[in-house]
Amino acid sequence: RKIEELSQDLIEGLESYGARLLSVYTHGGILFSEQSEFLHQLVGGRRERIPLTFGTIASTIYSDRVIFGKETIEIRHESNERFAGMFGWKEYPSKT
Repeated sequence: RKIEELSQDLIEGLESYGARLLSVYTHGGILFSEQSEFLHQLVGGRRERIPLTFGTIASTIYSDRVIFGKETIEIRHESNERFAGMFGWKEYPSKT
């Protein structure tokens, strides 16, 4: 019961962002997992239906290969590849 209350509090706190509980749904007679789809999107950067499985979630969400370089990130999928970059800056004191 406590986890349900915490979940509800979190959802209410994030209401302005459209937060909701993720669930399992049916499409074309197949069960799909919104939780796995969310994790897959975090890891691979793209949305895709992920069927509900009896195995580990890891076996379903890691369909893309993520490669980190010094200045770029490459995300390889069987049909395409995408790139991302990272940068940062520091605040330097003004010279006197």
